[in-house]
Amino acid sequence: MYNGKVQTLVTAGEAQNGTFVYKLASEEAYSESLPTAKDAGTYTIYFMVQGNENYNSTEAQKITATIEKAPKPSSASVVVSSSSEEVESSSSEAPTPLEIARNAGALKVAFAQNELMLTTAAASELKIFIFDMQGYLKKEYRGYSNGSHNLSLNQMNRGSYITRVIPGNCVQTLRINVQ
Repeated sequence: MYNGKVQTLVTAGEAQNGTFVYKLASEEAYSESLPTAKDAGTYTIYFMVQGNENYNSTEAQKITATIEKAPKPSSASVVVSSSSEEVESSSSEAPTPLEIARNAGALKVAFAQNELMLTTAAASELKIFIFDMQGYLKKEYRGYSNGSHNLSLNQMNRGSYITRVIPGNCVQTLRINVQ
């Protein structure tokens, strides 16, 4: 997921009796450094295992890696937070947790006290994927019935996360702040 920072495109390979080497463009020289990129797009990474005095090098191979564009909120998306700074309160009492619910057709979404609550009217598969801001998957949930689904995020580190909720063949993208 695009985050405005340089990202490593592949994980390091391991080889016995040789060294993994990589390059992004077919004209570049191979290097042991993992290839990186900043911009959203699809990148072709060439790799091979360089042999040594006792072993031959492997033939070059290639793989593609994609940095996806950051999701654009759709009209059915919601930005929610449980941060007390974002809750308006006219009294001197502690503010109540922020609860924002959005009815997007057959899906109702609410987030409060680090708990994601979803209600689906139709019986279909419900998938929830929570990514950190660098695009790494941090939590996954799958449900297979209509009704209420509660997902506690208390065990997650504080910070912002991109959440993709997929009821059936629709995708909802939300940004949540775990406190």
